[in-house]
Amino acid sequence: MAKLPLPALPTKRDLAIVKAKFDAWWLGEEFDATKIPERPSDGPPAGADDMLFDREDPARHNPRFLALQRFWGEGRVTPGDSAAEALLPVRLAVQASGALGLIGPGLIAPVSAMAVAHPGELRLYEWRDLAAQALNVGVQRSGLKSRAQAHLFDLETGQLEAESLDGVVCFDAFTFCAHPSRLAVQIAKALKPNCGVVIETYVGASGPQNAAAFASSFLEPQIQAVETLTALLFEAGLRIESEADLTDQHLEQARAGLRRLAEGLGGPPQLTAAALREVAWEAEAWRARKALLSQGALRRRMIHAIRR
Repeated sequence: MAKLPLPALPTKRDLAIVKAKFDAWWLGEEFDATKIPERPSDGPPAGADDMLFDREDPARHNPRFLALQRFWGEGRVTPGDSAAEALLPVRLAVQASGALGLIGPGLIAPVSAMAVAHPGELRLYEWRDLAAQALNVGVQRSGLKSRAQAHLFDLETGQLEAESLDGVVCFDAFTFCAHPSRLAVQIAKALKPNCGVVIETYVGASGPQNAAAFASSFLEPQIQAVETLTALLFEAGLRIESEADLTDQHLEQARAGLRRLAEGLGGPPQLTAAALREVAWEAEAWRARKALLSQGALRRRMIHAIRR
């Protein structure tokens, strides 16, 4: 029986035409094939996987994520520093064969930073659905697919497997979680005995002032006093090892982000009107947040705790 010939793989120009047609449809414009450059190709195009991922990657198309990355850098939704993030697995003393859980990393940049310091398994628990999608695309692109996967994790109802993690890094989950005692229990349950968690979060007095400072966030803030949070962690079975005030460093990262925005707002790629609105909302929210941080009404805290 004669075999049918296999279909030819798409060339780089073929994929570029498909993408340009999609972009024209998305923007409500007429497709112009003459704007696609002629580039002969003998086989599958270099970077074809990236082009195919583009339509599925909220980090590259969602107005909110586009705006946030203009502030905080590619692969980030909040201020952060790769050098400091790379030290977190070291602080937790997670062995190379162990599993490190990351709760709320946002996009891929913090994951990539910690992947350098921890060569073992990474379990990503992201509570923002579009961020979880973007994380899985970022994992594919960054070559971490064999040891990392993002899971959508609800802060209020999510379940973590008992004694499955050798360490946990938690970014801002306690800032936005309405039931922090339950989340603390889930983290304690997921840790193996004598393993630790590092929590970075905002703490301070609750009140209406926080709503304006977090107006552009994905959820309403649930700010609480640091004493309340440490008590909840202790009741969940965690022993507090150390606390550090990161407010000054956090403010400097925020100032750097605002400078980055001012320097690059007019540069490529051009932001859509929707993304520019998100930029304006984020800038206004950070104006209020910086005032609270500077006054001491809001603080950025890092808590290191060990499962008892």
